[in-house]
Amino acid sequence: MIRYDLHVHSTASDGDLSPSQVMEKAAGQGISVIALTDHDTTSGCEEAAETAKKYGMRFIPGIEITAKEYDKLHILGLGVDPQCEELVGEMKKCADSRRQRTYAICEVLASMGVHTEPDRINSSVSGNVGKPHIAREIVKMGLADSVKDAFDRFLTDPRIEAVKKYELGYADAVSLIHKAGGLAMLAHPYQIKLRDTDLDSFAAKLKQSGLDGIECWYSAYTTEMTALYLSLAEKYDLLVSLGSDFHGLSVKPDVMLADGINGSILKQRQLYPFECERCILNRLMP
Repeated sequence: MIRYDLHVHSTASDGDLSPSQVMEKAAGQGISVIALTDHDTTSGCEEAAETAKKYGMRFIPGIEITAKEYDKLHILGLGVDPQCEELVGEMKKCADSRRQRTYAICEVLASMGVHTEPDRINSSVSGNVGKPHIAREIVKMGLADSVKDAFDRFLTDPRIEAVKKYELGYADAVSLIHKAGGLAMLAHPYQIKLRDTDLDSFAAKLKQSGLDGIECWYSAYTTEMTALYLSLAEKYDLLVSLGSDFHGLSVKPDVMLADGINGSILKQRQLYPFECERCILNRLMP
């Protein structure tokens, strides 16, 4: 069984490890194919590609684009051209918006008695700044025990969740990924919190917009979720992909590359072996 992971984050967005460190870790775990899919940026792909090549791994340049229709609606772009001018231009708008959002979030935190320094947070991040970076600052201040604790105590406040950043619509995200030469995949569908029937209807709309596939194996899925997403992939003639959503110890300490949480992805793959003709690897690695 080939070990691969097509949903991974680095310090180019909100991960703990640099792109090269992620690749080194993957190589050490016997992973043969890996994608880097940082939030709204491809800036870490060149570094990751060089390191992956050194270790003999097949590298897939990727991105995870946030779409605006639902909270946590994310479209993965796999096999994109990291230097595509239109993709880079749109993602710069996202990056600028993220930095402005830091100030707005810190204003809300100040009203809660948590006095962070947005300039320091922004300047400390080489890639795209996100809420996990603010959470880490709260931990450093001694006001939370962990990133999760900071989110639970402060960053899930409705006033903070109401602070929005620049986001594309899902149809535009899919189109942009295609213009960059990639395949567009719906990431972790359960996170958009739709009932099964509503998710089915939404999958049909996504397919009409050009969606190529669904992430069917993922760290936090139940076996029922995997079965549902595989059935949607079959119904709408979509490719299937696998991703851990690895970030590192501070953000998702229990998520391991390729394996998920306590081997959850391996268990899903054993219960629901993928149909080879539908596996996205056949399109990414013809």
